[in-house]
Amino acid sequence: MSRSVLPASFDNAAIWSRIRCVWFLVKEDIAIYKFGSMLDFELDAQGLTAPKNYRDDKTAWEIAVILAKYFRRLLKERLQKSPYFGIMVDETTDNSVNQQLILYIKFLELNSDSGELETIVEYLDLISPRSGGAEDLTVHENSLR
Repeated sequence: MSRSVLPASFDNAAIWSRIRCVWFLVKEDIAIYKFGSMLDFELDAQGLTAPKNYRDDKTAWEIAVILAKYFRRLLKERLQKSPYFGIMVDETTDNSVNQQLILYIKFLELNSDSGELETIVEYLDLISPRSGGAEDLTVHENSLR
């Protein structure tokens, strides 16, 4: 597999600006198409020139996917250290009458300061099952990979 070649102008400040912009958009639930204009603003505030590449919606989605995979990996590592875990499910029906299940995982984690185990609850997934039967309740194959 060959490595992609990044332009010389694509420095660390530009990379981190892109990551921060995507993080903010996703965290605040703002439309991803605003990535380009937000990136222009962020780089301008740092005294950098507006980018000519890696500023479209596709780039923003790719960064969001990379971040999601990274955080999933961190969660998996934390779960592997826990002596116990449980999965919690909560059902809701949205305005369009689609049934949705939100999945959480609850586990124990060692508090590095006190040395005691703490109960941690983390979001796992949101699924729309075909029916209310157990056979239709599936988590995405890659949820914890």
